[in-house]
Amino acid sequence: RSKFFEAAMKKGWAEGESREILLTKESPETVRAYLNLVYSNLLLVNEQDGKCRWMMLAEIYVLAEFLQDVEAKNSIVCELY
Repeated sequence: RSKFFEAAMKKGWAEGESREILLTKESPETVRAYLNLVYSNLLLVNEQDGKCRWMMLAEIYVLAEFLQDVEAKNSIVCELY
């Protein structure tokens, strides 16, 4: 689903050799919410750490954009409206 993961896992890339991709800029909560969306098709986002719901959705959208996951981005936009 993610064009980023598809490309990064090819043997010519370091990530493809190690089978490990580090997402150091994203918070664990954002990655967790993204993975939940990918595997269960549910966006479970609550206010936490002073962040409102739409800010959390925006962070997940930015991650989905980085990962080139159009389906996740569409789900997030639908959730916003």
